[in-house]
Amino acid sequence: MTSGSSGPGASSGTTPGTDGGHPDVVVGVAGLGNLGLPVARRLACAGFEVLGFDVNPGARASAEGLPLAASVRELAEKADVVFILVSDGGQCRSVLSGPDGIASASRPPAAVVIMATVGPDALTELAAELRGRETDIIDAPVSGGSEAATDGSLSLMVGGSPEVIQRWRAPLAALGTVHVMGPLGAGQSAKVANQMVFFGTQAVLQEALALANASGVNQDALLAALSGGTADCWSVRHPGFLEATARAYDASGVDPSHRSWHKDLRTAVQATAARDLNAPVTDVVNRVFGDRIDKAARRPSSPECARSQQH
Repeated sequence: MTSGSSGPGASSGTTPGTDGGHPDVVVGVAGLGNLGLPVARRLACAGFEVLGFDVNPGARASAEGLPLAASVRELAEKADVVFILVSDGGQCRSVLSGPDGIASASRPPAAVVIMATVGPDALTELAAELRGRETDIIDAPVSGGSEAATDGSLSLMVGGSPEVIQRWRAPLAALGTVHVMGPLGAGQSAKVANQMVFFGTQAVLQEALALANASGVNQDALLAALSGGTADCWSVRHPGFLEATARAYDASGVDPSHRSWHKDLRTAVQATAARDLNAPVTDVVNRVFGDRIDKAARRPSSPECARSQQH
């Protein structure tokens, strides 16, 4: 792994981050699921040549019109930079160092961008899979979901050396706002912090709505009041988001352990424990909230869920 002069800008004198536009950069996207596919299409709309790959035949079939590689190895050999958008650290490791992974490529990509939420400690281990390769590493988990990926309004929490981030800023910026958090791994730490806040507010909101319903409070009026006062937050303005997301997961057969409210909260608990931090609220949310969302998704669709899907 390096932050040297590899990459498409090394020979041309132009880098993907210059004001004059990006050069002829081929972007590989490994993982064409709910987030990966709209990311790939957004990059293509921004003018990048995009090549995709997914081990799931259904995901490949959904990528109609997108050029596909036959393996991660082929993706790595043909792309200048590979964006990894898979479910967890295990899948990310397979992409990096599996039998047909990036590390097996005869010509590795100039850069790898790990967009999967794997946590800062796993990121360090994953980056080591490419040690000794002339490959830049960036961690850039995102927030905003598939709709934000489609319209290029994701919030990217980016970690890496300033030189490397600048070298690959153009394809990152095509997806949304680039927030540079610090060195490699800082992006993952920032995403974990984001998930702690997000799922914490979602959990408390559901309890508040339950109290309101049991007390005969008009829920639409309550949400309007909350959004106009000190309790305003993204969760209040999208009260049914997670329930709608859980329904989509159920429809596509996503294993509960790979759902963000389970996976990311486990990562948050592990990250705080590894740093001897006391995080009792996150621990409680991790233990009770995910199962509650999974069960709620199996009930008849609620008005809040329907309203959330309209945003």
